[in-house]
Amino acid sequence: MSGGLRGPDRACPVCCSPADSGSRCPVCAWRLEGDHFLGAPVEEDVRCEREALRAARDQWDARATALAARAAVGGVDGESWDRLLAELVAKPDAVLWFVELTAERVGLIKAGTDPNGIPWAEEVGGAAWGSIVPEFAADPAVRAFQLAGGIGAGPPVDRVALDRGVRRLLGTLLPPAAGQRTVLLSERPDWLLPARAAAVVRSLRAPDAQVGPTAGGTAGVRRLLRSVPLRRDHELLLAAVDAHSGAVRPQTTTLFRAGARLPLGETAAVALTVYGGPDEGAVVTLPVLAGHEADADVGTGTRASVVSAHRVSLPGLRPAELVFVLHGPGEVEVRLPDGTAAEPAGTVDLAELIDSLPRRLRRPPRLELFLAVELSYAASPDEVVERLGFTRELIAALAGPQGAAARPAVGAVGYYDHGVRESPYAPRHTLLHTVPLGTPGVALAALAEWQPSRRRQDTAAALEDALRAVRLMATPTADAAPSTERRVVVLGGRPPGQPTQHGHVPACPLGVDWRTELAALRTHGIDVLVRRDSLPDQPPTDRVRRLLQQYGAQSWAELGADGSLDQRLPPASVARRLLPAWRAEGPPCGLALAHPLL
Repeated sequence: MSGGLRGPDRACPVCCSPADSGSRCPVCAWRLEGDHFLGAPVEEDVRCEREALRAARDQWDARATALAARAAVGGVDGESWDRLLAELVAKPDAVLWFVELTAERVGLIKAGTDPNGIPWAEEVGGAAWGSIVPEFAADPAVRAFQLAGGIGAGPPVDRVALDRGVRRLLGTLLPPAAGQRTVLLSERPDWLLPARAAAVVRSLRAPDAQVGPTAGGTAGVRRLLRSVPLRRDHELLLAAVDAHSGAVRPQTTTLFRAGARLPLGETAAVALTVYGGPDEGAVVTLPVLAGHEADADVGTGTRASVVSAHRVSLPGLRPAELVFVLHGPGEVEVRLPDGTAAEPAGTVDLAELIDSLPRRLRRPPRLELFLAVELSYAASPDEVVERLGFTRELIAALAGPQGAAARPAVGAVGYYDHGVRESPYAPRHTLLHTVPLGTPGVALAALAEWQPSRRRQDTAAALEDALRAVRLMATPTADAAPSTERRVVVLGGRPPGQPTQHGHVPACPLGVDWRTELAALRTHGIDVLVRRDSLPDQPPTDRVRRLLQQYGAQSWAELGADGSLDQRLPPASVARRLLPAWRAEGPPCGLALAHPLL
């Protein structure tokens, strides 16, 4: 006795697989022929047979349900696949034909590489499972159950009709066999019906390699081809500036060498330091090229091409370490120092980008910086400690990115209270500390010796004496270099004294007029910038204090006519403001720099 048929004639009553001969189903091992006996079967035998069949069908569908829900299993035909990838690199015109069996369709995809070795894939044709055999459900979950071999309550998928439909479809799509390389790509090689379709494919054309499980479609094929070895070097296009003439020219640096290959699903990364140009926060393009623009192959017409491009904002005149991640030939991701991904730049015209570089970057004039720092405090020595700390960090920031030839020269004057002596026998006190113009290192060493002192009055400081000392140091001589910019930065809280007593503002004992000194500095083209201490929160309560506050505000406004520095600005920001700017002949540089501007 055998179970009743579940599908087409001569199909297994459990799994509906064709069963032309044999006593058991070759797929599910159900016994197709029962024992022979004389006479009709008794009712008990029929009942037992039916119960066994029902249990076998339930078990078969449960197996299909579990298989549809389980993660895909399978692998890559490593040796054959590697051989095909090597062939793609060695023969630029080589083509692979991918027969794809996915959860949605049966199709054919043609793939290869361009002259630079960048993979491409295009769909040739295909059909959904439901177009091949109408019993397939439109619902993806039910269709997955059917593809895994499940039958359920609906009409079973006709296995014979499926084989015929796949054979007919691929017979019209596949090219002639001579010299063609075929890859069988199965998204779920462990499912029963895709495995049947794969057997049909093998009967039509023996595949050169089998890949699965993996996603299909052109995107899935391109992901597979990420393992193709690089045919050409992948290089980053940068700008190089000649140290003497300032001429700007394109320059490449190799990120990934030709021949490099990624294992399937893996990436490679390389860190590279690039440099910002003169403008702070300028947005530049980072084009990655396949091959050398200068090494165009005349015989094949291949030229370097932009395979990826990103846009990043770089710090002015400072380095930035970027990480370039290779996902496959022509697929390069850029990660910023904070770990985030850079923004893609879209299509980039390589010739236009190179033509838009500035002709040259003109080196800025050398900076001579003079610092006037008040060393007296009102409530706490921390006031002076903050000024000196800022001054030291400012000098260090100015010296840091510069080469020896362009490093600024620094002079400094520290000033206290006016030197008023009650009698000729009273001890003299220090009025000024002076550091002649020299290297930043000398200035830093001298500042380490300066000490704060409590001020003896709140109205004015010896700032006018400091301005006079700065003017004597800063006034250019006849043999001074013409390409020099001189700037003065005043750091303090109290205004200067008047040359003579005026109201409640004390006179300078030496009769120095701060406005005359200030005008003399500006006459020689020397900018004066101020960094004034924060004012107290409490407004003055009497007329005298209000008048003194008005004098202080007016004095600081005149002193800071060339610029005022907010106390909240970090030293590095102030340094960038003080440094003379590079000047570009032509448009701004749209590429990152290969080397720092020194």
